[in-house]
Amino acid sequence: MRLPTCSGVYRQSVSSYRLLTGKGDGGTGCVWGEGQSSLPDMIQALHVEINKRLLLLYGKEKYSLQPKYRIVRAEKQTEKRYGSYDVLTQETGIWLGVRQGLVEIKKYWYMKDCWLLERVEPNLNRQDVLYDKWVYEPLFPFLDKDDNELPLNWKAIEFIVYNLEKREKRFLSESDHLEIEEKRMAEESDKVYAELDKPEPTKELPTFKSSTLSKSAGPGPKIKDIVVPSGY
Repeated sequence: MRLPTCSGVYRQSVSSYRLLTGKGDGGTGCVWGEGQSSLPDMIQALHVEINKRLLLLYGKEKYSLQPKYRIVRAEKQTEKRYGSYDVLTQETGIWLGVRQGLVEIKKYWYMKDCWLLERVEPNLNRQDVLYDKWVYEPLFPFLDKDDNELPLNWKAIEFIVYNLEKREKRFLSESDHLEIEEKRMAEESDKVYAELDKPEPTKELPTFKSSTLSKSAGPGPKIKDIVVPSGY
């Protein structure tokens, strides 16, 4: 099946796919390559290409080794949480009681179905709620002001991520500041130990000339003024 036209908001997605992969459209504006004959195929292929490009350009988070940025479907994301939850039957909604402990729930329950740009972050402030040490946080949902879904668009993603990375180079994160402080303290410690390990300088031994009696200055007696009595 070949689509003769590409109408609506998905025209931008077709353009983004061609931009990332270099595959032509056959002059129709909607055919993106051999073997892909439906719009969902193209959208899924674009999703894969964007995540590949994000990994290539921005790499992985240095501690978790997870891709720093990614594109996902909001409605498919879940997270593990600690807490108390009402248990209801799926068909009738009858309350069966309260469940406590670790449960897996829908992550973006408050958001309409859409594509979502996320970034991995350390779970520092919600360890009592979230089970995972590292979590993906939302950056940009592909929704307009009326909550209508927007198409995947590489140029929009590139603009957002590029500006975030540019800003982070000027404003260091908390972990960066901690790393810098630890490095500074290590350098100070090395300097202190280096001073302690230095051999003491050899002091000049006192001589006749350097003694106070040999000095001409001062009101005290001088060597030349001392008379040794006879018999000594």
